[in-house]
Formats: sequence, C-alpha cells, structure tokens
Amino acid sequence: MIITRLLTVVLLFVSAIAQADEVVNAKLDELDARTQRIERVVDNQALLSLAKRIESLQREVQELRGENERLAFELNALKTRQREQFLDIDKRLHASSSVSVQDSASYDTSPSASSVSSSSTSTSSES
Repeated sequence: MIITRLLTVVLLFVSAIAQADEVVNAKLDELDARTQRIERVVDNQALLSLAKRIESLQREVQELRGENERLAFELNALKTRQREQFLDIDKRLHASSSVSVQDSASYDTSPSASSVSSSSTSTSSES
C-alpha cells in the first residue's frame, strides 16, 4: 500500500512536471514567435529607413545633376561672351592701330609743312 501510494505520488509528480514542461514549452514557443515578429518589424524598419535614405540620395543626385547642367550652360555662355568680347577688342585694336598708322603717316608729312610755314612766319616777322 505504501508502494502504491508512493507510485501514485511519483506518477502525479511526473505528470505535473510534464504539464509544467508543456506550459514552459508553450511559453517559450510564444516568446520565440514574438521575438521573430519583433525582429521582422525591426528589419522592416531598417529596410524602410534604407529605402527612405536611398530616395533622399536619389533626389539629391537629381538636384546636383540639374545644378551641374545649369552651371555648364552658364560656363558655355560666359565662354562665348568672353570670346565675343576678345574678338571685339581685337577688332578695335586693329582698327585703332590702322588709324594710328594713317595718323602717324599724315603726322610725318604735317610737321614738315608746319615747319616750312613757321619758318616763313618767323622770316616775315623779322623783316
């Protein structure tokens, strides 16, 4: 009888441990499932954050390309303007130098004529 009671207690104890083990396993499975869901959410948030960062960088690249295109256009316009100004200055210098050559040629003949007239003026005033 003692053995029967002892066996009954042992069986109850084993069944209680088995039930407790099932409860613990169920809790562990539930915790594992929650952990996996949290990890998925965190991974999704990280992916979402990366996607937002990629979009932001793509917008920035587009803006920089636009700025680069605008600056290239302005640079070409400035080069063209500078070239036109250089050609204009060059043309004026050539025109000015040809006028100077003509003036110097006429100036070379003028002083001799004026020296002749001044010498005749000084001769007439002396008389």
